[in-house]
Amino acid sequence: HPVLHKLDDIPKLPDDFLERGRIPQLIEAIRIMKREVGDEVAIIGGIIGPFTIAGAMLDAVPILKATIKSPDKIHPFLEIGEQAGTLLGKALIDAGADLIAVEDMQASPDLIAPKSYQKLEVEYQRRQVEALDVPVIIHICGNVDKIIPFMEDTCCAAISIEPKSDVRVARKILGPEGILIGGVDTAKTLFMKGPEEVRAGSIEQIEMGLDILAPGCAIAPGTPIENLLEMVKVAREYKYD
Repeated sequence: HPVLHKLDDIPKLPDDFLERGRIPQLIEAIRIMKREVGDEVAIIGGIIGPFTIAGAMLDAVPILKATIKSPDKIHPFLEIGEQAGTLLGKALIDAGADLIAVEDMQASPDLIAPKSYQKLEVEYQRRQVEALDVPVIIHICGNVDKIIPFMEDTCCAAISIEPKSDVRVARKILGPEGILIGGVDTAKTLFMKGPEEVRAGSIEQIEMGLDILAPGCAIAPGTPIENLLEMVKVAREYKYD
């Protein structure tokens, strides 16, 4: 996508936001899933988080530099990012989503300092969680060990992590009440290995403290379906404490 704005701009949310691009198809897909399998499984709608939307409007390098040099200039873009994600989230809920998963890739500690995440992003994620009337899952890529306490401050229903993070660290911070999702490596395990390795990796992650077994990130095209089915089988068979 072309860069839309510069840091000194004042961004605005388009009036026809929900009619743009593939958004109508995304909403319709939720309707179809709700109609076809809504009585059997939970329907999860996905939205992008405020910082990542802000990064799409400004481009990666300018927003990353701004977290250090001029963080106050990012707030108008975070505001729009929160509004856009919340608007889409509400539309997905109306279409039948039982939960909303917020993917905020650029808010990763691999890209911005933990303190920048705390000072810039947490408040907007909290607003989003409060505005959506279903449980909200927050997923941030990379090793999020250092920001787990700040992610908890968003009041989200569950935190999703990938294998770069240590499940045991997250479990210690969240305590027994916090809900932890994720664990299975989507590239090294689900994509490149077989069902036996998927089963072993899934059990290992659960035993380290996961509450809900899931892919650690987006599933790569071409991932063997038998690997995904094996992961589901483990989740159904495992006797959680």
